[in-house]
Amino acid sequence: KGVFWGASAGWEITKENFWETSNLSNIFSSFKLRGSYGKVGNLGGIGDYAAFSTFGSGLYGGVASSLYAVSGNKNLKWETSKKTDIGLNFGILDNRITFEGAYYKNNIDGLILNVPQAPSAGVPSTIATNVGSMYNQGVELGINATPVQSSAFSWNTSFNITFNKNEVTSL
Repeated sequence: KGVFWGASAGWEITKENFWETSNLSNIFSSFKLRGSYGKVGNLGGIGDYAAFSTFGSGLYGGVASSLYAVSGNKNLKWETSKKTDIGLNFGILDNRITFEGAYYKNNIDGLILNVPQAPSAGVPSTIATNVGSMYNQGVELGINATPVQSSAFSWNTSFNITFNKNEVTSL
């Protein structure tokens, strides 16, 4: 059980009266600030009943039997990501050239790992467990251009680059 939410906002500044009367409107054809924050849950890859121990069926000496199939973890919780994204987009020359820049940070708590168990423990081979925290953060930059545009032909080009850092903060 978890509660997850998000919010985002954007402001196209070129639509404001003060922008239209400034000299900046002669340079920028668009200029937008944007940001978002959200909390997201992830149980992907661990199955629907990882918190519960389950039994299966089999044969033992030709007789139907019940066997211990999965060892659950009643303390298993959602892996949660708290994501922040802040960006800027702008265009020049009637948006024939556009630029995009963004900073993002993603804090992840409750990382889920199927932890191997010793065979002598008498339980199935792994137990899904919340094992730690990590973050990733970075900057993304992009440029898009339309150097040639006519009724018969157009040429679009794009360039992007990303710098990313990941770090495990606890195990």
